[in-house]
Amino acid sequence: KDQSGSPGYDGFAHRPTQIYEGLLYLALFIFLIILYNRKHATLKPGFLFGIFLIFLFGIRFFVEFFKEVQVPFEIDLVAKYGLNMGQLLSIPFILAGIVILIISRNAKMKNALGEEINSGSIPGEISDSKQSAV
Repeated sequence: KDQSGSPGYDGFAHRPTQIYEGLLYLALFIFLIILYNRKHATLKPGFLFGIFLIFLFGIRFFVEFFKEVQVPFEIDLVAKYGLNMGQLLSIPFILAGIVILIISRNAKMKNALGEEINSGSIPGEISDSKQSAV
């Protein structure tokens, strides 16, 4: 303990990165809920998950620039690669989100009965191919 009575206090102001991160995660949650509520009938499987991974770990990657070094070996990482451990661990998840979005783009939409539907059609609407068969 130092003269302030709190352990680890160094007398310098630090950025409240946990608050930044929490508020940005809340904004992401609100964005995803709004996107789901407005577009859920036309969203392809995996699209929201891909967006979630890209933005969540993108936020983490960005916020890590403002965080203090947490463990001594991160000093070497930052000196060698210019990135800390949190940023290096975020990159694979951002890439995974991009891959999931690409796969989602090519995915076929199916209804609850497993029948393929057009992504722009309204659930319960008869498609042109089914109308011609009737």
